[in-house]
Amino acid sequence: MRISKEHIAQFGQHHKEFRNLESLHVYRDLSKENRSGYNVEIILCNTFVEENTRMRITFLEARDINIGSLEGILALMIKINDVSKDQMEDINYKIVEEENCTFSFYCRDFDLEII
Repeated sequence: MRISKEHIAQFGQHHKEFRNLESLHVYRDLSKENRSGYNVEIILCNTFVEENTRMRITFLEARDINIGSLEGILALMIKINDVSKDQMEDINYKIVEEENCTFSFYCRDFDLEII
């Protein structure tokens, strides 16, 4: 588990380049032990660059998922907060899209990769 300022900072550095929402996918992996938990996968791109690179962020074991309107969204301002000290069971991060209140949720962990 990487609950750290560095992990959040790494996301922030990449998020500066990739702000445009390409897809948002909420799913449950029924083959795993924790079948009640959802994952949220967000793929962001940069529409001003001709390269096909994207950033995929997968938020693991998401809870209290709230998704608002996605219509007309140009760019996202995603904030990840460390809430591990709040003593919520298996919850370490709070994720909020701040610009348009597009989504918010809590999760245990997250991974990101440039694809």
